[in-house]
Amino acid sequence: MSFVDYEARVEDHQCLLVLVRTLGPDTSGRVFGRAWERISRLCHTRLNDQQQGSRTVWLRYVRSYPVEASEWGDFQAHRRVLGLLTIGQCKDQAGLEEVCRLHSALQEQYKTAIDSRCLVFGLDSLADGTEEPPPSNSAEGSCTADEASPTSPNEETDPLGVGRWSKGSQEAKAAEMNGCDGQPGVYPDLEGDKLERDIQEFAASLVWVLESRRLDRSFEKLERFPLLKAPFESKDFVGLDTESRPFKKRCQGRMRKHLGDLSLQLGLAHEALLLYSEAIELLRAVPDWLWLAAAYEGQGAASLALQWPRSPQAVPLQRNASFPKARQPRPGGASRPEPLYASNVTVLPNGTEPSEYKAAGRAVLSLDEMTERLREATAHYAKYSHVVAVHTECNMKAARFLAAHERYMSASEFLQNAVSMNLPLTESEKVEWYASLARLYSEVGFQRKAAFYTRVAAVKCMAGPGPNPSQCYQLLLKSLDGYRLNLDPSRQSKNCMNGWPRIQIQLLEDLIVTAKKMGNLQVAVRHTSYLLHAMLEYLSVAERQELCAQLESLASQCEPVPGALALDCGTVLPPVHLLQLPYVRCVPLSLVPQRAAAHLRPLRLGLAAEGTSSPFIFSPLQPHRRSGRSAKLDLLWVEGEVCAVALQLCNPMPFELRVSHMSLLVDGLPFECFPSSLELPPESSPYPVKLLGTPRGTGDLHILGYATCVLGVQSSCRVRDLPQLQRSRGGAPRDGALVLTVVPALPQLEVVAQGLSPAATFSTVGDTSHVVKHYALALYAGESHECLFTLTNTGKEPIESLETTLQTKLDKESEQAMFAWGAEELTSQLPIPAGGQCQLHASRHGTGTLPRDHGQQEPLGPGSPQQPAGVGIPPWHAQAETVEAVLQFQYSGGPGLRARYCRQHSVALTVEVQPSLLISQWDVLPAQVASECYLVLDVSNGTEQEMELLYPHERRMLMEAHDSCRIPVTVRRCSPPTAEEHDRGGGAPLGALEAALEAPVLSDLWLHRRSLTAPHHGIERSGKASIAEVPWTPRMLDAILLSPLQWEIRVNNKPHELEQEYVFDVGEPLVLSVSIRNISERPLKRLWLSAGGYQDRQNGTLSYRLDSKCAFVGCNKVFVDEVAPGDTYVHDFTVAFFLCGTYRLELGCRSLDLEGLGSLSALAAAALSASATDEDASHLWRCTLELNVAAPSSS
Repeated sequence: MSFVDYEARVEDHQCLLVLVRTLGPDTSGRVFGRAWERISRLCHTRLNDQQQGSRTVWLRYVRSYPVEASEWGDFQAHRRVLGLLTIGQCKDQAGLEEVCRLHSALQEQYKTAIDSRCLVFGLDSLADGTEEPPPSNSAEGSCTADEASPTSPNEETDPLGVGRWSKGSQEAKAAEMNGCDGQPGVYPDLEGDKLERDIQEFAASLVWVLESRRLDRSFEKLERFPLLKAPFESKDFVGLDTESRPFKKRCQGRMRKHLGDLSLQLGLAHEALLLYSEAIELLRAVPDWLWLAAAYEGQGAASLALQWPRSPQAVPLQRNASFPKARQPRPGGASRPEPLYASNVTVLPNGTEPSEYKAAGRAVLSLDEMTERLREATAHYAKYSHVVAVHTECNMKAARFLAAHERYMSASEFLQNAVSMNLPLTESEKVEWYASLARLYSEVGFQRKAAFYTRVAAVKCMAGPGPNPSQCYQLLLKSLDGYRLNLDPSRQSKNCMNGWPRIQIQLLEDLIVTAKKMGNLQVAVRHTSYLLHAMLEYLSVAERQELCAQLESLASQCEPVPGALALDCGTVLPPVHLLQLPYVRCVPLSLVPQRAAAHLRPLRLGLAAEGTSSPFIFSPLQPHRRSGRSAKLDLLWVEGEVCAVALQLCNPMPFELRVSHMSLLVDGLPFECFPSSLELPPESSPYPVKLLGTPRGTGDLHILGYATCVLGVQSSCRVRDLPQLQRSRGGAPRDGALVLTVVPALPQLEVVAQGLSPAATFSTVGDTSHVVKHYALALYAGESHECLFTLTNTGKEPIESLETTLQTKLDKESEQAMFAWGAEELTSQLPIPAGGQCQLHASRHGTGTLPRDHGQQEPLGPGSPQQPAGVGIPPWHAQAETVEAVLQFQYSGGPGLRARYCRQHSVALTVEVQPSLLISQWDVLPAQVASECYLVLDVSNGTEQEMELLYPHERRMLMEAHDSCRIPVTVRRCSPPTAEEHDRGGGAPLGALEAALEAPVLSDLWLHRRSLTAPHHGIERSGKASIAEVPWTPRMLDAILLSPLQWEIRVNNKPHELEQEYVFDVGEPLVLSVSIRNISERPLKRLWLSAGGYQDRQNGTLSYRLDSKCAFVGCNKVFVDEVAPGDTYVHDFTVAFFLCGTYRLELGCRSLDLEGLGSLSALAAAALSASATDEDASHLWRCTLELNVAAPSSS
């Protein structure tokens, strides 16, 4: 026998074989397919018997079966065709007669068929109008396990059952039920249940006739057993002694084996197992190796039926090939069926003795024993060359059986035996053979071997005289999974190598060639695109160039389909996009507008200048923190303005790559794209490209990716498919899109400065991302400069809101002293229409009259020399100071202002302040007039040019470069600060004094004008020097402050006048009246009024020991408890000098209440801050009188 059933299973030994064929030229494949589907659902029927009980008989339907294969029915009963069903379609009586004729001819070929039926569709009834007889109720077939099983119609008249029926009567009934001897089954259509009832009746007839034959054979005498033979054994037994004992054993063994086959087919697995055991003992003794092997197979099938009985299952629906396949478990990996041993059976079938069933249970083979029996069977089959097909089927059945029980290595051994067989097959049969091997290896779990044999089958499709490219293509598609290829790019592994690249490349090339031979160029384009997309890194330079040329040629011959491509066979090829042609190196997260200027980015009003409110640099509990996979970008685009996405493209090809079309893919808002085309050099480095577009609405805009047209293939490259973008963002977004917000239209501002020079560099001062232009300005300290800013609205919306701020590293006071502009000037010019202009005047003033190390400079002391501090150039004279500032304009208007959005435009300014007039040392000395004092300054010319210095009282001084001099300036002493001024000083007494004296005296009164001339440049520059930055000591501040006490001194009842000299004789009494008046706003408490003095020897020596030189009459020290504001206290005393000389009488008033003085004294404030807990701390006011005592005259 040369026919091999590649789908054979061990379970087939239990089935009745039924052939289903289509007849007639008018029968369509659709009608046959639907009829086959309904017939195949009736895969079993139930047989009710009083002795054996109810049992299930299984049917197996085939569409084609060779006649010679049915002749092996004596050798193995499941190979015999027992039923014949023909399906025809006709419209009239002539067509019906033709179908019946063909049915009769087919029935003559399959003479082993017990019963046959002809099923005709398309006619309402037979031609003569007679109705078909009602279906017989002898048996019932069903497709579900819970259907009722009616009893046999003969049970009432024949209680022994069908076993007592005569063979002749049964065959007559079968002949009577023959389809064409009687009337064929006519069906108007495929609806209704009449077809199922007829098939049930047909199955019942097969079962009862086969049961009758089994009973007839079982009751035959042993001497009358015929010799059952395989078809090729007819010549082998010629001339043998038929009366010998071995021959009779051979006949008995073969008959026992045949009865076992019939019993197994009729659901009597336990009886079949006993018959097989008897047959094995008889055949082994002969020995009869061929039939012994068949008995081993039967014994394994019976053990399988007892341990893992089949259960009726619903036929699953056919899956649409366009749907994605679900995850399939590994073949055999599902839960294994639990074996049903004889010890687990609690109810015995009717008519079965317990001893018999116990014996059958002992004969049940275990899984290992069944494997060994099947291995022995294949070994015996190998001894006969005529049973190669049977041997092959045995190996395939064993492999499927072991694979279902997860014995994969044992299954692979049987499969290897099947592969090594030399089957005489045609080319078409080889295709089927290798395809079945592939399916078996797939069930075993050897996916790569399955793919290999599938590919071999595909090659055989093209090897014969009639190549079949469609079948070859289908087989190649099936082999993809085994080689770890998936035609869906989204499911193909991108991070690591999966599979064998060279084999995968060869397989894809085979698909391309097969698609061309099919004439389907679109499929060839799709596979070529996938080869370039998935295997680009494994292709050589020559292969890349060849494939690109091939793809471009194929695309020019057809119109490539950009989406999914559905084939005629139902397979759907997913779309393939050329993500690597060109290769996008990175997509920046900070997508910028077309001009790449941050000053055009819209900002939320109220949030533009705000920073984070958290005191921490990082907080894990941030309510608005977005994760790396969040699709929302912190970016705003403006409606109606051209925006761009920046890309960096690389060309991995060895030739110039031309991209004929490249544009953005967006969703969510109307968007006007501006396609671009470019040509990339061979193997080029990253090439920057901007994809432009204009949003035409407001809201969320989804950037899905970009579209390209390369080599004639259109590709939609999505963000979710770009692994390099996922690595840069920490992962791809969930929805596969970058989402940003488009805000309403906003105006655009352009700022131009007149009178300033452009600068190339600028260091950061705060947030400088919105800086558009940089300017530089060089000033001398004290010099002022005016400039004009022109603001132009270059947008399409009016500017209705405009705010100006300044950012520097200076403190607020220094900033206000150095920069000034008129904010009201801009407000008065609003709104600025589209194309309109406005102007802003601003001034810059250079400061810095002190050296940078002024904190280390010491003021001039009381005994400092009146000469200049030095003629050498100090190291700080040549140092310049650079001040950087950012002038920021925040503006808005139109729909953007109503949506509370704005923009920022900044101008950076670098001011270099060069040294000019520098003050190195200073001091404050008392003047002769109590309301005045002297400010002594050491000044230097820190420039390289000659300088003319002008200071109060119309005095002038010409200073050479780096020259130094000391100048005294008369200053009017200031009144103490009021209570309000004290509060503005920060509450600290010393701070109150400094704040009160800076404005009225030091800043306004003592500004000096100077002119600076640079002859070699022909420029004359002027400015003002200020001493506002001079730090004052408490002693200096007290020298500048007016005393809160007004002294009135009377000498010998005459008022004391300033600069008046007194000459007295030795011993002459001097009557002094001292009056102190509180002219401040604070009461003076705890005062000590005292009188003292010293003698000036006119040689630099001062003598304070006056005890022996003078005498006081009255108290020279008086304690005054309090002097209220405006009150006066008077004290009189007399003094007489005993020696001649020059004396200075010092009158002092010391206050012990420092806290009560407040801001009346800087020294008191400093002492209070330094030693607040010192109870002896005090403050002293002095008044000095110069007295000359001469010797008395001789008269």
